[in-house]
Amino acid sequence: MPTNRAAPTKSLRTLAAIRSDYSASQHYVAFFGRKDLSDDDIISALSQLGADIDADEELAKALAGVAALYVDRPAIRTSFPACLDQFDSDLVKRRLTRDLFGTETVSGTAPPTMVGSPGNC
Repeated sequence: MPTNRAAPTKSLRTLAAIRSDYSASQHYVAFFGRKDLSDDDIISALSQLGADIDADEELAKALAGVAALYVDRPAIRTSFPACLDQFDSDLVKRRLTRDLFGTETVSGTAPPTMVGSPGNC
């Protein structure tokens, strides 16, 4: 069955147009749940998150929405830690990393092992 590669790109443009942080977070979670996304689609969306969502609580929700993909997709594991630099609030960042990785600080080049369930966030 052929895939429509334009669909994820169009969806990303639509996500960028949402001005409410709450709505953007909800839409990103739905976007990450799509079955037709390539690793490149997800990585593009991850890099766009910080520009589209200013509220750190909503940014954390969106990142928790992609966390379920973290375990199964190596490219996501490699790019996910860079998203943590998009937080303004160290408190929200530490809470998310503690819930997902069991530590309040994630550093280094090796992707950390996920210890928490995305539902914990």
